[in-house]
Amino acid sequence: TVICRNCGLVRTDPMPEPAAIEAFYAREYRRDYKGSARPTARRVLRALDVARDRLNRLRPHLEGRRRVLDVGASSGEFPHVLRAAGIGAAGIEPNEAYSRWAREHLGLDVENTDWHRAEFPAGRFDAVTLFHVLEHLADPVGALRKLGGWLTPGGALVVEVPNVEGNCGSPGGRFHFAHLHHFNLVTLAAAGEAAGLRVTASQTSPDGGNITVVFSREAPPRDACTVLAGNFDRVLASLRAHHPW
Repeated sequence: TVICRNCGLVRTDPMPEPAAIEAFYAREYRRDYKGSARPTARRVLRALDVARDRLNRLRPHLEGRRRVLDVGASSGEFPHVLRAAGIGAAGIEPNEAYSRWAREHLGLDVENTDWHRAEFPAGRFDAVTLFHVLEHLADPVGALRKLGGWLTPGGALVVEVPNVEGNCGSPGGRFHFAHLHHFNLVTLAAAGEAAGLRVTASQTSPDGGNITVVFSREAPPRDACTVLAGNFDRVLASLRAHHPW
């Protein structure tokens, strides 16, 4: 795990090979992370509570949208909550068993694919959401650029990730091996701007553990490797101050 002295982005080095990443998320990740190859009732109910909270927080950005795509939809809890609120929703999920569960048990349009392989026409969606997905991707800027192209004019791209500056969890678990990038609000905003997106809103969870940025697509792309003054020192100081004691 390394940190960029120019911008303060924390990432895995070297990155795993794309084929290894694809195979891991298709079959192994859910078993490794959740302890089960298929969704369990307890985890689905817990995820539904989280999904309801997310919709309540993001309602100003999602209300009135006719078609929302949830990327990394898991077993479909967020699309299910959107549908119950009268918002049209679909999803993509790379794990075979979880995407199948969403289709068979919740009747959702959740395709078994990832952002690399998925193809949608430009302007297909009013909003695209990614909850704890971007940190798993080897090319977050490329993903944001592609997903932004699926938005209608005025559409919203909503990204939630763990906060590298958060101190609400054990420091021993900060760098999960499946998290390839670790963002704070500064580097997450910069990643979106490098993809040609504009920040319209941002928030940090009350416990400081998660950050959310809402983007629109009306912006010229900027240099992906830019100097973000002071962010390296800020992130490094935060990491050094967070210890078991």
